[in-house]
Amino acid sequence: RVLDVALEFGYDSPTAFSRAFRSVHGIVPSQARMPGVPVKSYPRIRFSIIVKGDKPMEYRIEERPAFRIVGYKTRLRFDVEENFRAVPLFWQEVHKKNGIERLCALMEQTGGPMGVLGVCGCQEGENFDYFCAVASNRAPEADMAAYEVPAGTWAIFSCVGPMPGSVQALQRRIVTDWLPSSGYEYADLPDIEVYFAGDMSAP
Repeated sequence: RVLDVALEFGYDSPTAFSRAFRSVHGIVPSQARMPGVPVKSYPRIRFSIIVKGDKPMEYRIEERPAFRIVGYKTRLRFDVEENFRAVPLFWQEVHKKNGIERLCALMEQTGGPMGVLGVCGCQEGENFDYFCAVASNRAPEADMAAYEVPAGTWAIFSCVGPMPGSVQALQRRIVTDWLPSSGYEYADLPDIEVYFAGDMSAP
């Protein structure tokens, strides 16, 4: 009976149940018994708990002096997902023209990180320049550019895994997990990726 169903599911009266039933299905409960009458079905509500912070993030805080980079640059927009596609393509272009070897020949001890660098800097409005570069005080080659990275306090994270997926996943975790609870704020400084010699495809 409609009364039995109403009471079983916590309604005070058949009238209250019928009113709620009509608001969902567009018909009264007695009509739902008729063959061919369409009604709606909802899956059981489930609650899930997502635990964050279960994976450690290795990092250290360092003060770094200003340093200069030279390398190849491309102009990007502030669209994270678009840049996650565009940046690996830019690195492929640099590889095709033997650019990594040319950059390594310019690398110097200048107080900057030693390695091939991915540098997001030079913001202009909605756009910014992304560099594939090395720390160096030498003059850039004809198809390269130079950029001065200001002194600042840096949070330096470790990242191991196949590229570019691992570094992109780390970038997301820094912004969504680490930064909000770290007590630090973004300064007017570029983000810097440092790539050392090694197998960039190994898991």
